[in-house]
Order: sequence, then C-alpha cells, then structure tokens
Amino acid sequence: MSVDFRVEGLDEILEKLSNLEDLKDRLAPKFSDIADEYIEQIKSDQMSGRSGDQYVDVRTGNLRDSLRYVSDDLTIRVISDAPYAVYLEYGTSKMPQRLFMRDVLRDEYQQKYLNAVSETVEEALQ
Repeated sequence: MSVDFRVEGLDEILEKLSNLEDLKDRLAPKFSDIADEYIEQIKSDQMSGRSGDQYVDVRTGNLRDSLRYVSDDLTIRVISDAPYAVYLEYGTSKMPQRLFMRDVLRDEYQQKYLNAVSETVEEALQ
C-alpha cells in the first residue's frame, strides 16, 4: 500500500524560482544607477553647504572628482582616492569630522537598494 501526495502548482513555482537565477545580472545595473545617484547627491549637497553645517568646502575639486564606486558582485563600495578624505570624514585631534560619505544619506540609499532587490524579485516571480 502507498499514499501519493502531489503539490498542485509546484511546477509553476519552480519555474518562477528559476527566473531568479539571473538575479545578480538583473540587479547589477540597478545598483550601479543607485551608486551613481548617491555620488552625485554627495557632490551636490555635501560639497555645497546645502546639507547643514556638516559639509566639505570645495577648493580644488580634487575630493569631489575623486569620488567613485567599485562593485564586486552585489557589493557597491563608494570610495575616494584623495589621501585626505579619511581625515575629513573622521576628523583628527585638531579638526572635527566633516561627514560627506558616511551616515549622510546612507539610510535613504540603503532603502533604495532594498527596494531594487524587492522589485527585481517581484518582477522575476511574475
């Protein structure tokens, strides 16, 4: 004697889940767009004084022009090659920090990344 069980719709579910195989490929350009937007936001707000009293004075434009991102799989890292960027961001014993990358706008952009993941998964499962 035996009892068989069949989950109705399982084939359809598995087919939809197979659409997630290329999730990284679908997310990469969206993440790049968000990173570009983040860098432009930093350049326009944090380096112009519009974000309050925590901003970076632009003298030569070297720091602003050094902002870029690198991506590795689904990790986006915004970096600056300016050697003094770390001193501005974290401050020194003689100079207060001048946040221009860290914490400023971070929560807003983390939410944009999460929204991109959610939307892409939903699109793949439809």
